[in-house]
Amino acid sequence: MLNSKQLIEITGISRATLNNYVALGILPNPVVKSPPENEGKATRLGYFDESAVDVIKRVQILKKQGLSMAGIAEEFGGRRRKSSVQETALAAVHQSEPSLGEHESLTSLCLESSIESFPGPAYMVNNNFELIWWNDSAVESFFGDNRDMPGELESRNLLKLLFEVQPASDEATLKEILAPHIAAAKKRLSKSGLIKIYSALGAQQLTLLKSIYDDVEPVLKAPMAHYPSILPAKDGSAELFDLYVCFYREGILFTYSPVSLEVDFLLEFLSKRNQVINELLKKRQPYLTNVTVMVADLQSSAKICSELPAEEYFELINDIWQQSEPIFRKYHGTYGKHAGDGMVYYFFPQPDCD
Repeated sequence: MLNSKQLIEITGISRATLNNYVALGILPNPVVKSPPENEGKATRLGYFDESAVDVIKRVQILKKQGLSMAGIAEEFGGRRRKSSVQETALAAVHQSEPSLGEHESLTSLCLESSIESFPGPAYMVNNNFELIWWNDSAVESFFGDNRDMPGELESRNLLKLLFEVQPASDEATLKEILAPHIAAAKKRLSKSGLIKIYSALGAQQLTLLKSIYDDVEPVLKAPMAHYPSILPAKDGSAELFDLYVCFYREGILFTYSPVSLEVDFLLEFLSKRNQVINELLKKRQPYLTNVTVMVADLQSSAKICSELPAEEYFELINDIWQQSEPIFRKYHGTYGKHAGDGMVYYFFPQPDCD
């Protein structure tokens, strides 16, 4: 048998492509086991039958002939294999969650319960990549069962937590977990902005971040991105997931779905962007953060108000607002309510800003 590293070297494909072939059913799930001492430092590797080389070469030929990946997957019977797994997995879901099976189907879940019942790990970060929402599955998979997250927002930085907890057994697997996150960050943060946020990391970790940032393709204008993903299970086996990354003005949502499940209901809910983000924001975890408050008052407003006709006074106030507001907005100020005729703006930490 060939381990995943050997298969990648022989065929010239990337690890992401290999993961994609497994997710599509073109290749069978790897056998995960501890490698011999002469196969590097990794504690566990995925092993494939040697025939996988011929399968990949056949895929490369079909791609050159213009066949789509969906067509190639069907050519290798991926859909048929996946269908039987889906039926088994869905049956298991209904058995383990009888309340859903008895009262509502997956496709008729209400929006609120679907957010609480994502089929896999899910979490949302703000534009500085600090966690503002997560589910229990994310804690178990990524954060070392640490359910008491720090209150300070800066201490909840996602990539820092991933480095600290080390959800992967080796650097290659960790790199695969980090890659889609950094690709998402690349849409919002420049390289210098990313390094500034993570300046406290060790030299080796910073080098890894820079390397991944340079290698990954940025997510362009699409509001959602999809990545095939393999996560290590507690028993050391490999679990296949579809990772969906959704971009909002307020932050980025990451949600994993086992490839054995039918995800149409999940995609349908994620497509309702306004409703989803509203529900997520309602369920944001509390946190402590720095804030600057700026108040602008009209000097001697009572005297001016008494000396000017009401119409002229309100025209003056409106003119002041129209001239001042763009300045506050330029520096990402958030409007607040003022008791009088002045203005209040709150300034929260922003990515790529001092």
